[in-house]
Amino acid sequence: MSAAWQLVWLSIQARPRWFPSLSNPQRNIRKQHANCMQSKMSMGEKTLQIEIVTRRVIRTKPVTTRAEQLAADLSKDIVDGTLAPGARLDEHVLASRFGVSRTPVREALKRLAGLDLVEIRPHRGAVVVDMPATRISELFEALAEAEATCARLAAIKMSILDRERLSTLHEAFCALPDGSEPVRVATCNRSFHEAIYAGCHNGFLSDHVATLRKRLAPYTAAQFRLRSRPFDSAREHTRIVDAILARDGTGAADAARRHVMAVGHAWASWAQANMESDRERIGSSDTISPAMEHTV
Repeated sequence: MSAAWQLVWLSIQARPRWFPSLSNPQRNIRKQHANCMQSKMSMGEKTLQIEIVTRRVIRTKPVTTRAEQLAADLSKDIVDGTLAPGARLDEHVLASRFGVSRTPVREALKRLAGLDLVEIRPHRGAVVVDMPATRISELFEALAEAEATCARLAAIKMSILDRERLSTLHEAFCALPDGSEPVRVATCNRSFHEAIYAGCHNGFLSDHVATLRKRLAPYTAAQFRLRSRPFDSAREHTRIVDAILARDGTGAADAARRHVMAVGHAWASWAQANMESDRERIGSSDTISPAMEHTV
C-alpha cells in the first residue's frame, strides 16, 4: 500500500476521535429522557404509596364514640332548654335512658363540663350550669354588642338569597303559636339569628357570636316559657329584618342590641318567678328534675 493510501486509511480509523459521531448527542438525549421517565415513575409510585397510606388512615379513623354521641344529645337538650339551668344529671338515670353503662355517661358529662355547660360538683354529681346573675348579665351585654355588629354588617353584605332566607325564617317564627311549645320556638329563633351571623360574611365574628350564644343558650331558651315572650320577640325581629332589608346598618345594629338586652330582661323575669321553686324541687329529688323527666 502506497504512502498516500496508508494516510487515508489512518484518517478513517481515527475519525471517531477527530469527528465525533452525530448519533452520540441523540443517544445521550434518549438516555437522559429514559432516566427522567424512570425518575417520574419512581415519584409516581411514591405518590401512589402515600395516597394509599393516607386513604388507609382515613378509613381506619374511629367512628364517633358513644360518649361523644351522648354529649351531643345532652348538649342539644341543654341548648334547647329541655334541661333547665340547675337540673341534676344523674348517671344512673342517664345510663338507663340511653341504654348504656355509666362509663360513657361519665365521659360525656366531662365533655360537657369542658364546654361550661355542666358543672361536676363533689359528692353531688353533675348539674346543668347555673351561673350567677351578674355573670349572665355580662354575657348578655357581650352578646348584644356582637349581635349588633353582625346585624350591621349583614345589612351591608347580605346577598339577595341571604335576605330571602332571613325573611322566610322570620315569617316561620311569626307563624308559630304562643309559648306553649318553648323548645320549638327556641329552635326557630336560633335559626333566625344564625341566618344573620351567616349574612355578615365574617367567619371570625360569626364564630365568636355563636360561641357566646351557645354559652347563653339555656338562658335564652328559658325566656320562651313566658307566654308573651314569643310575640314580643317576633316584633323585635321585625325591626331587625326591616332595617337589614333597607340596608340600614345603624338601625339594624340598634334593633339587634335592644332585642338581645330584652332577652336578658325576659330571662331575669322568668328566673325571678320560677328559679327558687325549681331549685327546691331539684333539691328534694334524688334522681331527676321534672324538666328532664319529660325527655326520658
